[in-house]
Amino acid sequence: LAGRGKTEQQIGIPPMHVWRAWENTASDTAYYLAAAAYQYRTTGDPRALAVCRRTMAALKYIYELPIAKGEKGFLCKPYGGVYSNQTAPDQVQCVTWGLAAYRPIAPPDDLADIDMMACEFADYLIKVDYISPHGYFGRTADDLRRADGPKTRWSRGIIFLPLLNLAWRGSGDDRLA
Repeated sequence: LAGRGKTEQQIGIPPMHVWRAWENTASDTAYYLAAAAYQYRTTGDPRALAVCRRTMAALKYIYELPIAKGEKGFLCKPYGGVYSNQTAPDQVQCVTWGLAAYRPIAPPDDLADIDMMACEFADYLIKVDYISPHGYFGRTADDLRRADGPKTRWSRGIIFLPLLNLAWRGSGDDRLA
């Protein structure tokens, strides 16, 4: 309690944007977006929608970090609030959930960003073949049943189906259906 009301500098810790922006920042931000979206959807409180808009801007910032590195659609873990070459499927799942919860109430500009981000996340995953050698997205069901190793089974690829659905909802592109 001794630090209450003081800035990070005054109490000798790094700025909030550094200690709050770490490995699970994308997930945590998406959880917050979903919570605020559900709050707005149930109460209609304009303050909740304002939180959604601000939180969506934070997710878009995370989304934009890899673009400068030539990795459009890659969802990085923003250690210290900056680009890293690390990601994880659970981060993608959480962001998908947050975007999906906000999508029904998002103002037009945020809706356009949601649809763009979902499509670019899906395109990236398809491009890099998350499951070797050809990736889940490039295999038939028979290929997956015959494949050896945990990274070539349905259990690995199925986690991206909600993202493909969200991207399809925003684009209507049948390759994502």
